[in-house]
Amino acid sequence: MVKNTFAVFGILAVLLLTLGLTSAYTSTQDSIKVTTTTELPNPVAPGSTYIVKVNVTNNNGTAVNLSWADTAATSGITATVPANDTLANATSKEYSITYSIPSGFTGTVDHKVDVNAYSGSTKIAGFHPYSTANYTSTSVISGCTDPTATNYNSAATVDDGSCTYSSTTTFCDEFSGEKGDLEISGFEIINNGQGDDEEWEYLDEIEIEVTIENTGNDNINDVMVEIMIKDDNNNIITRKDVDLNDDEIDLGRINDDDEETATFKIGELPIDMSEGDYRIYVRAYEDGNEDSECASKSNDFTNTAETYYEFKIVGSDGATVIVKKDSTKTQTSCGSENVEVRFMVYNTGSNDEDKILVILENSQLGIYEKAVIDNLRDGKGKEVAFYISIPEEVAKTTNELKIYTYYDYDDDEDELDELLAYGESSEDEGDDFSTLLEVLSCQSPTPTVSANLESETEIGKELTVKALVTNNGEENDFVISVSSFEAWASLVSVTPQTASIKKGEFQEVVIKLMPKTAGIQSFNVETIIDGEVYTQSVSVNIAEEPTIFSGISDTTFYLITGIVLLLVLIFFVVLVKVISRPRKQEF
Repeated sequence: MVKNTFAVFGILAVLLLTLGLTSAYTSTQDSIKVTTTTELPNPVAPGSTYIVKVNVTNNNGTAVNLSWADTAATSGITATVPANDTLANATSKEYSITYSIPSGFTGTVDHKVDVNAYSGSTKIAGFHPYSTANYTSTSVISGCTDPTATNYNSAATVDDGSCTYSSTTTFCDEFSGEKGDLEISGFEIINNGQGDDEEWEYLDEIEIEVTIENTGNDNINDVMVEIMIKDDNNNIITRKDVDLNDDEIDLGRINDDDEETATFKIGELPIDMSEGDYRIYVRAYEDGNEDSECASKSNDFTNTAETYYEFKIVGSDGATVIVKKDSTKTQTSCGSENVEVRFMVYNTGSNDEDKILVILENSQLGIYEKAVIDNLRDGKGKEVAFYISIPEEVAKTTNELKIYTYYDYDDDEDELDELLAYGESSEDEGDDFSTLLEVLSCQSPTPTVSANLESETEIGKELTVKALVTNNGEENDFVISVSSFEAWASLVSVTPQTASIKKGEFQEVVIKLMPKTAGIQSFNVETIIDGEVYTQSVSVNIAEEPTIFSGISDTTFYLITGIVLLLVLIFFVVLVKVISRPRKQEF
């Protein structure tokens, strides 16, 4: 009895030790946290390649340099570690370690991968995500590992290339097989989400285009196109399961040597769909004449027998919380306040989440906002709203607002279970959670325009004004012109008409006009920046065109005028005397 008791305790101890060795690694040093988010399977299969995901969070207060190394490789096994990298403060990033298990490998995998954090050349932390993890290997069993093959071997651990497929079983077999002149001439998957044609992600919007051709010499009436989706266990997936708009489309009549296209749409790939392999079967037939007209093969399909298209539903790298990737943009303008940004957050995990912290961030715009979602159940989504302010001075462009989500969140916890979506998606990074903000219009600070007269101001002579245009904002391109002069002058030239002016600097502009009307006149100097027009008024006094009296002083003018009047008076006096003198009579 005693021996049995000790045996039981011994077995429990070994089990606990094994669990400890194979559980996810997590460690925090100097506010740098390293966690494995994706593990090797246990046991591993010989001849297989596995990717282990390691998440590194830096809250050290400064950027750190990460140095990766494979320090103790199991004989025959290779591990490809991430390239050395720099991780900014208050950011996280997921890295991939690729393990290649050779064919015929047996025993245990005992690998040591180190990552060290440096501040400059000083090491501040060291981690060993796989320093003591032991994984046993299955025995090598060669055979066909494809469940869709006719010779599938469920016990096989290594695919030996022996798979064979039936060339007779098609979607048309429910009628009387492949017959007639209909042909599936085109099959295309259009993924409008973040996944691709062969790997679909949750919330992706999918379009399936099927082109049917009539290769015969007669018209075919009432052509129906039907699709069927099956999982890797051969279970049929219904329309409601995948949010499919329809599973059968009526193309009507297809004339001879003509073709038509049916488009099936998956509005939003549900988050409760299981990850794994799926197949799409297609058939086209003439309604009421199925035994004579049916096609279900296509050269565009991916399997050997050309009877179905294969795709995968992939998760979000172990994510529990995901944000819908949306192509819509929030539109705003510079200086706007309380701009509303909304998006959906979904729980794709197997547990309900009491609290989820969501952070919206763009460092260039000075945006860092937080929101908390309460009670997000498994398989459900909730909308979150942020209200942000846009700086007065910002480029008119489309900006990416990055989204960070934290689940199992508690205000009192120092450490969070973190899911980071940052930057462009790649093999070494997590999902790209973001939304777009488009700045449509901005008004730059008003430029300063000062004008000086450089020539005489009179009718008939060219008027020259020198203007200094000073840029009070960021470096920008300026367009310079003049207006409101047409009533009193004609334009000769504006030099230069365009200029790139740096912040705080000025551009000299020479404006030449030909006056045609005297008096106090005015015109506008206009500067155009990013479509905004800024106006500065300039006034000038235009003199009359010179006469013979031009240049004579008022005193001289009055004196001459007096003399002329006196001479005129003398002339009239003499004339009167001459006229009034008596004439002699002539006999």
